[in-house]
Amino acid sequence: MKINNQKKENVQKQQKGGSVNLNFSCNKYSINKLELFQQNLLKRQYLVKQLIINLNESHLSDQMMKNLQEILLKAKVQENFELNLVSSLIESYQFISEILQSQNQLINLSLNFGAVNMFNGQIDFICKGIMNYSNLQKLKLNLTGCSIQDQGMEKLAVCLVQFKKLQHLDLNIQQNKLGEKSGNHLSAALCSLKELSILKVDLNQNQVFSSDLLANSIKNIGYLNNLQEMQIYVSHKILVFPQKDHPKYVNYLSNYFNELSKCVNLKTFSIDITPSIFNNQMLCQHLNKAIILMSFLKILKISGFEGSLSNLDQLLNGIEFHQSLVYLSIDMNIQPKNLTKHPALKKVKRLVMCQS
Repeated sequence: MKINNQKKENVQKQQKGGSVNLNFSCNKYSINKLELFQQNLLKRQYLVKQLIINLNESHLSDQMMKNLQEILLKAKVQENFELNLVSSLIESYQFISEILQSQNQLINLSLNFGAVNMFNGQIDFICKGIMNYSNLQKLKLNLTGCSIQDQGMEKLAVCLVQFKKLQHLDLNIQQNKLGEKSGNHLSAALCSLKELSILKVDLNQNQVFSSDLLANSIKNIGYLNNLQEMQIYVSHKILVFPQKDHPKYVNYLSNYFNELSKCVNLKTFSIDITPSIFNNQMLCQHLNKAIILMSFLKILKISGFEGSLSNLDQLLNGIEFHQSLVYLSIDMNIQPKNLTKHPALKKVKRLVMCQS
């Protein structure tokens, strides 16, 4: 067990009712550490401001989860709770749900279920566990490779709608089985979060991924007037054009960039998307239009550019007149030396250009 504070002796001097940060790690080889953690917590009798529990690659039996539930009830976590269960075997999700329900006073919550096969039914337990987090302001949820389909995404979307005070959402739903319907469910939930200022969504490598998932996922997001930072990640291996300038796919992505153009209050925008879109001049024009309309934009990051010099010129056209832009990062396959004279690149105060 690690007590995460500036100095351990400061923790020992805390009187009853004090507040500390705790970091507990336990793996399949040291399950007995859980009992020691509980004894230490009860002996000190202080309130816990932040609790981080790492149970990665563990076999979480019902008894162990019951013990953990009792510990968390006594811990009285005040603000921040992080639970990491990457690649763990969970016998009963009911205990996970009850553990989460007991912490509904939290402001910040981070749940890491990477590579845990929960499917659609199990995610329902997670949603029930956090449904009543009325004070939640920041949610980081990693569901990478959890075999979630459209039905599970619908349940998650219904849950997200409840977080009326949410300001920061970091949602990693890569390597699942999400399609067009999932995009609709996600956008409906996001548009209800009126206080949201930071949005990060990772859609990489979904097995039934299509361009409409991407476009639908941010549909009407321009109505979020407080949104200031957005990061979108999409796998270039999955999102591809079957044929050059295929009308259907170009139309989907055009709609996506049109939605981006409504996010006029963004200060930070990052996009990591399929390189093939940058070979289409019309799509470069749409993305350029969206960037130009983000009149408060300070930081712009573009990854995966594999288009021609002329298309890059189209993408950056007029950015030199962007009054607020101070940081520009482009990851591309073009020699940076060929672009040093571009007025948009000369204008920004800090320029990062990487060759793929």
